Amino acid sequence: MAPFAWRSPKLVFVNSMSDLFQAGVPDDYVEIVSRVMVTANWHTYQVLTKRSARLRNLLNGRLRFAADRENVWWGVSVEDRKYGLPRVDHLRHAPAKIRFLSIEPLLEDLGE
Repeated sequence: MAPFAWRSPKLVFVNSMSDLFQAGVPDDYVEIVSRVMVTANWHTYQVLTKRSARLRNLLNGRLRFAADRENVWWGVSVEDRKYGLPRVDHLRHAPAKIRFLSIEPLLEDLGE
């Protein structure tokens, strides 16, 4: 559990090379990771996903304890209307205190 060994505060991009909310990751594991982020609260964690419905559902359920933490930022990827806009809506309906969007590369104009 590396975050406990780091004494100075760090900005941590969680699962930068994968997705914590992908289907193959068990809910129990996602909860363990979330408990580490809540406990090692001197760090700031950015959690980015394309699986926004699962993020929303877990933050409204078993991850509710981590949703309102200022040191845990919950975000979704937005690349176009078809995939990105539904993710934004899912994030809006998650009880996350800190939300963010990753919009690079933005593949089309999202304006009306």
